Amino acid sequence: MKIAIQGVEGCYHQLAAQQYFGTATRVIPCLTFQDLIDTVENDPSCDAGVMAIENSLAGSLLTNYHLLMESDLVIHGEEYVYIGHHLLGLPGQRIEDIKEVRSHPMAIKQCTHFLKKLNDVKITETADTALSAKEIADYQKKDVAAIAGEICTTLYGLESLSANIQTNKQNYTRFLVIKKKTAPQNGQICDKASVYFRVADEPGSLLKVMQIIAKNDINLTKIQSFPVVGEKWLYYFFADLILPEGLDFQQVKAQLTEASNGFTVMGTYKNGL
Repeated sequence: MKIAIQGVEGCYHQLAAQQYFGTATRVIPCLTFQDLIDTVENDPSCDAGVMAIENSLAGSLLTNYHLLMESDLVIHGEEYVYIGHHLLGLPGQRIEDIKEVRSHPMAIKQCTHFLKKLNDVKITETADTALSAKEIADYQKKDVAAIAGEICTTLYGLESLSANIQTNKQNYTRFLVIKKKTAPQNGQICDKASVYFRVADEPGSLLKVMQIIAKNDINLTKIQSFPVVGEKWLYYFFADLILPEGLDFQQVKAQLTEASNGFTVMGTYKNGL
């Protein structure tokens, strides 16, 4: 399998891909999430993509919802990855030597308590955790550290200056497995659905959708509002639904479509928890 990921070798996206598809999985590094989407859509050698969608500490990646909505891809699965951040630097460095810390904005946000304890240290946002580590090794940046996974110590010859620096140790990121619409489902049990919809701007419109979900014993595990681009104060709702055994989801989908102003299923797949 060749799987498109956001980031370079050693990033958490690679770990998610290997957990889901197996350790023999080869990755196609992509600098941005848009590049990831484009690779899955257009590269014939790419079997699927793995994209972060939310973190238990920092919340949802709203931009990625928009990218998926605008793409021609569907969600085929999900993977939850434990995120253990390390402060990495060149061998022999001490925390007291560090003048700058680099990492992805999400990783920085997850380590705010640790970073506040550092004195006179510049915090720089970058495109990727592992790339931040790789550049320290490539350019031998002595007074710079990166927030990244421990795997980068082996890959890039760095040392861990401090381990598990995330603010909350119950730190998990949920990744979506995305494929072309024509890709087979591989016969897996589909007991979860990710959907988005709009409702009329009037009292009780959202309640009508919620009542259909409740009546069919569907567990609503996530609902996230995000703005409709180009329109003032109008919103989409993104929702994750756990489907009870034996449910005729196509029938429920028809009911939800009637109750909303546009109802789209982004994918049905096996619950990752």
